[in-house]
Amino acid sequence: MNYKNKKAIQEMLMYANETRDFFLGITFEKFINNRMIVAACSFNLCQIGELIKDISEEITTNYDHVEWKNIKAFRNRIVHDYAGVKIMKIWQVIEDDLPELIIGLHMIIENEKPKKSFRLLSCFSF
Repeated sequence: MNYKNKKAIQEMLMYANETRDFFLGITFEKFINNRMIVAACSFNLCQIGELIKDISEEITTNYDHVEWKNIKAFRNRIVHDYAGVKIMKIWQVIEDDLPELIIGLHMIIENEKPKKSFRLLSCFSF
């Protein structure tokens, strides 16, 4: 995986984890009544969607278990029609989809790690 892909995926993971942390232990009632948490979570979801542009087609094709197009589309909806986005939909995305995204991004990072190769020391050569 090249540097640009790796950086984008790591940043996506950072925003996803931060959103999950904001969300832990909060009820829907508290969520909708806390504009700061709603705004922070919305911003992070937008950042996640924006970072997709930095990920190569090879990665998005090879890891199609991540719903790249839907994530980007949701980002566009928040950015371009923020007032029309229902807070319930943001809540559902964070509650239902974000955990799967975090797992999927970890999987990509793990699968794309360079494979270690071992070289025998010359003293073991026959």
